[in-house]
Amino acid sequence: MKIKSFVKEPLLIVSYITLLIACSDNKVDEQDTTTINLPPETEAIFEKGVNFTEASGSQQLSFTATGDWNITTAETRSGETWYRVHPSSGGAGKADVSILVEENTGYDNRSVAITINAGSFKKTLMVSQKQKNALTITSDRLEVEQKGGQISIEVKANVEYRTVVASDCQSWIVPVPTRGLSTTTTSFKVEMNEGREKREGEVYITDGILTEVVKVYQHGGSIVLLNENEYPVGDKGETIKVDLRSNCTYDVKMPDVDWIQEANMSRGMSSHTLYYTISPNETNDSRQAKIIFFDKENRAIADTLVVLQAQKDAVIISHKSIELNTPNDSVFAIDVNTNVNVEVHPADTCQWITESTDTRGMQIRKVYLKAAKNDGLSARRGRVLLKSKTSNACDTLKIWQAGKPTSVSLEQTTCTAPKEGGTFRIKIDANVDVRMEKWAVLYPEGHPSEAPPSSYVDEEYYYTNLFKYENKPELNYQATLSDDGKYLDLVVSPASSSQPVSATVTIYGAYENKEAQLTLNQDPDPTKITRLVLDSNGQQFFSAMLIASYDALQKMYTQEALYARTSETVTSSPYRWNLDFLNHSLDASSSEVGSAWNAAYKAINYILNFKHAVTQYSKQLSATDVSAISALLDMQCSSLYFEMVSLWGKAVYIDTYTPDLVSRPATSKNELLRNYINPLVAAREYLSTRVAETTESNRYFFPSQDYPSLLLARIYMETGDFSKAKELLVSVVNSKTYQPGDYLYKLYYSPMDQTPVNTSDVATVYYLYNEVLLNLAECEYHLGNSTKAEEYLHTVAAADLGSPAYTRTADGFINRLANTWKSQLEGTGTYFAFLKRNGIAEAALNIPDWRLVFPIPINQIMLNPQMSQNSGY
Repeated sequence: MKIKSFVKEPLLIVSYITLLIACSDNKVDEQDTTTINLPPETEAIFEKGVNFTEASGSQQLSFTATGDWNITTAETRSGETWYRVHPSSGGAGKADVSILVEENTGYDNRSVAITINAGSFKKTLMVSQKQKNALTITSDRLEVEQKGGQISIEVKANVEYRTVVASDCQSWIVPVPTRGLSTTTTSFKVEMNEGREKREGEVYITDGILTEVVKVYQHGGSIVLLNENEYPVGDKGETIKVDLRSNCTYDVKMPDVDWIQEANMSRGMSSHTLYYTISPNETNDSRQAKIIFFDKENRAIADTLVVLQAQKDAVIISHKSIELNTPNDSVFAIDVNTNVNVEVHPADTCQWITESTDTRGMQIRKVYLKAAKNDGLSARRGRVLLKSKTSNACDTLKIWQAGKPTSVSLEQTTCTAPKEGGTFRIKIDANVDVRMEKWAVLYPEGHPSEAPPSSYVDEEYYYTNLFKYENKPELNYQATLSDDGKYLDLVVSPASSSQPVSATVTIYGAYENKEAQLTLNQDPDPTKITRLVLDSNGQQFFSAMLIASYDALQKMYTQEALYARTSETVTSSPYRWNLDFLNHSLDASSSEVGSAWNAAYKAINYILNFKHAVTQYSKQLSATDVSAISALLDMQCSSLYFEMVSLWGKAVYIDTYTPDLVSRPATSKNELLRNYINPLVAAREYLSTRVAETTESNRYFFPSQDYPSLLLARIYMETGDFSKAKELLVSVVNSKTYQPGDYLYKLYYSPMDQTPVNTSDVATVYYLYNEVLLNLAECEYHLGNSTKAEEYLHTVAAADLGSPAYTRTADGFINRLANTWKSQLEGTGTYFAFLKRNGIAEAALNIPDWRLVFPIPINQIMLNPQMSQNSGY
């Protein structure tokens, strides 16, 4: 086993020990007491960090030093200097430091740690800058008190964004509506935390591709809350019911009065529903007392109930509101808590309410009222004042009375339009005005229907427009009312689909919103076939996904070409990092290896995020299409994982979106590749039924079935099933679609229906028909069909116009196949896998067997304790 050493020269070891001894001999007798004082605004900047957009910008820092100070910066990830700090040092007194950043023209965000040093004082500030088309938030952490309240997030963005609350915390974090997409502050209402433990939630700021996560932390603790804090009681007294909410052991402090007593609780009663008996008030003055409920462990957590009892001659109505659902004459009784004579005073505008003379054996404190017949169609409201004849004591009753019944109907309830569309008129029979929208209705005060609609917006809206159906089965029509309101007029457009469709047209009558409905049908148009395509947001989502895949595959293909030495141009490269690949001297600390690994998982996460969006939120899609889309996205993942296991021999398999790679063991090459057999079979079957695509974006998402056939054949060949691979590859050849040198599939850096400014500057990740033929040659060889193997090899070699005509030599077939593969499939990331699959890599590249895989990046070993390093590194 190879042992890697960080100190490669003995002299360096001696120097290092000498330095340690020197340091230990020169101890400082007195500690430097120089320090720095940060004002509150600067302290806040250090706590939150500085987040720049992709544009150039600056941030000022002010502080006061008691002595000399200097600023040091950590090494950036790429080694480039995209920032400036001025001044970088100074003496005692007030200092103003500027942090300036250049425009970030890349697609990765970047950060650097800046540290202020003054004697033993150190203070570090994280400076981050977003990539192009980025979102910036002022803070990614918000803390909320237990009682809740409103929180706001300031967003700086150069894209349209939306906010989404994580599904597991939507019950307590609720969006507050704002107007327009240009809003820079988005707000949320946080409900009270009735639990004793702290709780956490997440809010996502996203444009559908880029996402910022804001963590919301809310404190918990003991709660003692009353549903009502005041309880009015009549002078006659009564037993009152008190509802209490608490999550702790509580106690009750009773007032020092003799007219309030705790009532005995019966078995089965809730411990949070309490009853108190209020004695009659025989005095001429009102009175009040407080009952305090508190946490036994913390008396500061408490709530208070104030009992207000009226004086002896009070007038209190038991029910403050009466609802009469009939427009007819009505006599009704109300209970009045009083020991004095009362007078009935309807409001001046409510003379349709009178005191009834029909007492029907009136009992004490029973008042009868009469509502006259309502001859109108509209409901009406009224108020009645019940007043003591001898004092100012009074109470008010609210009354609501329904109007006369309304009726609305249509002459016919169904209508069928031909595929060409047309106009139709349906007669309306109604005793009120009608319209196409609901009318405002007069409800009793306090009626639930008077409450405003919920402001909650479902989170799925920002994932809309990922896909759409061309020739979608929908009925396009316009419904209007004639000028006199007696007819429903319909204009139906020509049929949009080969499937029959229907819609419901509804009209509403005034006052009660009585409905009349018409079922509108339309015959299908057989020429308009429905099919699924990418919509606007889907194109953007998919474009970002392909760009990430392109970047990852380019990195891995370049490293594979260097390591397998497939090009003389590459081998002469002067760059140092290239030499580690060319000389097969890679180690786990290689930044290029780590960059390729990270880029691969970034692309995989883009794909899985797209897949999550489709499976969770695209409810307008059929289950069959959702499954097909998932398979097509798995197809894109498989090409990335194929290259990863070819280089590293293993990888961490993830099948759900996770911004941070979870700690789990790596999966072996064959096991990981087998995970994609079923998705590739499904993708191939689905694509076989689709016709040629009309746009570039759809050609990339819905390619020919030959692309998954090639990817699936690769997996079968890697796992040793050459007969299955051959069957797939022969189907591609038999389609007679390609010639040697043609592409089956390729990725441009900017693929979404855009032509690059200079296509020669745009490198391409591609899948060639030549690979199909050479794979077939390899399959036939391993299956014992040497003649067919030679035919396929000859087809490719003879098509290479820059090489001598192909002739069969005495060299071994696999060696000749390797030479042709090396020249014809350069830059496709397949040669290294071919050499290893056929057991000739060690000899061809002159490397030991442990060098047949790349080292796992050291940072992955550190971040993932379950990841083991490849043997030898």
